[in-house]
Amino acid sequence: MKVNDIVHYQKKIMATFPNSYCFTKRMAEHLLIENNQRNIPLCFIRPSIIGATLDEPFPGWTDSIGLVSGLYLIAGLGILREIPGD
Repeated sequence: MKVNDIVHYQKKIMATFPNSYCFTKRMAEHLLIENNQRNIPLCFIRPSIIGATLDEPFPGWTDSIGLVSGLYLIAGLGILREIPGD
């Protein structure tokens, strides 16, 4: 498989997902539901406190301004200069 093939199929497979995290999370949920032969009650919790990235696609990248990402935004804009804490 060539790099161009990977890019081509990635776009085709992940067409409705905004990123690989959402795609792989949904894939895991699907597998658990499909293979739940004992009908064990399942509950999927998606953490809402996902922070910014270290490197990819570029340092500090995030696709949300909710929760902690809002702090990144206002600190990056220079509005927030310090956060008092204990």
